[in-house]
Amino acid sequence: MEQCYREEAVKIRRILHTIPEEGWQEVRTTVFLIRVLEQYGYQLQYGKEIHGVRYGVPDQKVYEKLHERNKDVYEERFEDVFQGYTGVIAQLDTGREGEAVAFRFDLDGLAVSECSGKEHMPSREGFASQYPGSMHACGHDGHMAVGIALAHWVMVHKEELKGRFVFIFQPAEEGVRGAKSMLTSGRFPHIDRLFAMHIGLGMETGKIGVGTRGFLGSEHMNLYFHGQPSHSGNAPEEGKNALLAAATAALAIHSLTQYRAGIARANVGIMHAGTGHNVVPGEAVLGVNLRADQEEILSDLHRRVEETVKGAAQMFENQTELEMIGVSACYDHVNEAFAAQAEKVLKDAGFAVERDPVFGASEDVTMLMRQVEEDGGEALHLMIGAELAGNHHSGSFDFDESALALALDAYEVLIRYYAAVR
Repeated sequence: MEQCYREEAVKIRRILHTIPEEGWQEVRTTVFLIRVLEQYGYQLQYGKEIHGVRYGVPDQKVYEKLHERNKDVYEERFEDVFQGYTGVIAQLDTGREGEAVAFRFDLDGLAVSECSGKEHMPSREGFASQYPGSMHACGHDGHMAVGIALAHWVMVHKEELKGRFVFIFQPAEEGVRGAKSMLTSGRFPHIDRLFAMHIGLGMETGKIGVGTRGFLGSEHMNLYFHGQPSHSGNAPEEGKNALLAAATAALAIHSLTQYRAGIARANVGIMHAGTGHNVVPGEAVLGVNLRADQEEILSDLHRRVEETVKGAAQMFENQTELEMIGVSACYDHVNEAFAAQAEKVLKDAGFAVERDPVFGASEDVTMLMRQVEEDGGEALHLMIGAELAGNHHSGSFDFDESALALALDAYEVLIRYYAAVR
C-alpha cells in the first residue's frame, strides 16, 4: 500500500492512543471516527440505530462526566453517542455488482494506568494517555488506525473495485458486549465476506496468522444476594447475611471447572458487601466470568453456577438474581476453503503466513463471525504479528507500529483478489 496510508495509520493510532475510553464510553473516539469517515465520503450509521440489547452500561453519572469532558466536540446529532450508543458503521457501494466485503475493528480502551517512564515509547514520543487510569492496552487504537487508513484507500481506489464495502467500528469489546448489541439492532448490514484482525497476542513480528481458532466463549455476570441487615450485637438472629451467602457461592464456583472434554474457566473477580463493622450485611454482589472452548461446556457451567448460587443463598435465607453483562461465542470453526484461499493469496504476494493460530482467550467478534456464516457468508480472522513492549492489558503494553503497515498491505492484497474489477 502507498506510503501515505501507512503514515496516516501511524498518525491516527497516536491520536487515538491519547484518548482511551472504556466500553460504552467511547464518545470522543466515536465522534473522531465519524468526522474522518464523513470527510472520506462514506455513508454512516451511528447512535441508537446500530444498537439493540446493551449489556453492562454505566450509570448516568458516568455520562454526565463524559459530557463535561467532551463538550468541545458535542453536536446535537451526537446526542445518542454521548449517551453511550457508541461506534459507527461506514458503507460504500461502488455501484458495480459484487460481494459485500466487511472489516471489523474494536474501539475501547481499558481501566489500566499507562507507564510514564521514558522506556515506554508512547510516553517518550508524547502520545501517552491523557486520561489517568485509562489506556489503550490491547492494541485497539492500532486496529482503528488500520480501519481508517484502509477506508481511505478503498474510497480513493473505488473505481478499481466492485461490490459494497462495510467498515464496522465496534464498541465495548472488552467485557464482550458490543457485538451482541449491534447484532440485535435489526439494522446490521448483510455481509458476504467478513475479515477481522488482532495485533500481537504472541504472533511473531512480520507474520500473519490466517484462520484464527481457539476462541473461548465467555459470559460476564453479576450475581446479587439480597438478605436482611440487622445489628450484629443485639439482634444478630434477625439478620440474613448476604456477605456469607456470596462468599460461600464464590468458594463453590471456583470448584466447578472440571471437564475432561475441554477447557473451562470460572473466576470471581469482584465482591462487594456490607455497610458497617457492626451491621449484618443485607446486600452483596459477585462479579463472575465464565469461559469455555465448547458451547456445551459453557452452558453446563452456567447451569451449575446458577444452582450453586441458589444453594448458597438458601443456606443464609437470601434471595438472588443474575444479571448478564457480557457474552461471546465459543468459536473453533475455520472455513477451510476460505482460509486456504486467503493463505495462498497472501503467500503468493510474499507474506510470511502461519495457518490456524490459537487465540486462547475471548473476543466478541466471534458473534459477528458466526452470524455472517449462519446467513450464508464467510468469515476469517487474522493475527497480525508484532513485537510487544509489555503484555496485553498491562501498563507497559505497546506494539511495533510496523504491524500497521503489515495489516494494510495484507488487506490491500485480499481486497484486490476478492473485490477488484477484472
